[in-house]
Amino acid sequence: MRIALIFFCLMTFLVSCEQSSNETENTAVANQDTAKTDTALNLQSYSNKLKILVKNIDGDFRGISLGDDANKVKKTEDTSDIQEEGSNYIEYMINYAPLENAEVRYLLDADFSVSKIEVNIYPKSKASQDSLFRELEGYINGKYNMDSSGPGSNSIKKWELPLSNLLILLNKMDTEKIHDISLIFNYLNRQSALKKN
Repeated sequence: MRIALIFFCLMTFLVSCEQSSNETENTAVANQDTAKTDTALNLQSYSNKLKILVKNIDGDFRGISLGDDANKVKKTEDTSDIQEEGSNYIEYMINYAPLENAEVRYLLDADFSVSKIEVNIYPKSKASQDSLFRELEGYINGKYNMDSSGPGSNSIKKWELPLSNLLILLNKMDTEKIHDISLIFNYLNRQSALKKN
């Protein structure tokens, strides 16, 4: 009887320790996720370059989400930045630093809704490219609360967000004189997006 009581107390203690350990781990993970999200949603902690490029934290990029109406794009973006407008796209040139700019192209579907966002960023140097690429990756990781995946390359990052039906690609293109960055927001499943509309 005494052995059974000791065994029962020991098992109760071990189960209690394991639950406490799991709760501590879960709290640590939750705190880490919250910290990542808080950092991403606070643009003040980023460089002026990123603040100008991202503009605001709403939507997928610059306050615009896939599926938004073309009129919302025109209201959200500065009309002085418009570079070109066609029947299926609106393109803006964003000067985010001296000698550095980005083309933001909103591709439109037949209903004049945003079907894809393409951003081509033109840093002035390799160092500027590396810094901005890391900052964009960190911002997207935090905003969507998940780390990028990819083919193990430091120059290609990918986020697949099934609940949002969103695919984000971040690509660093290097040659001897060109140090561009490409950022694309697209539907993960275009058919699913068509059914919603």
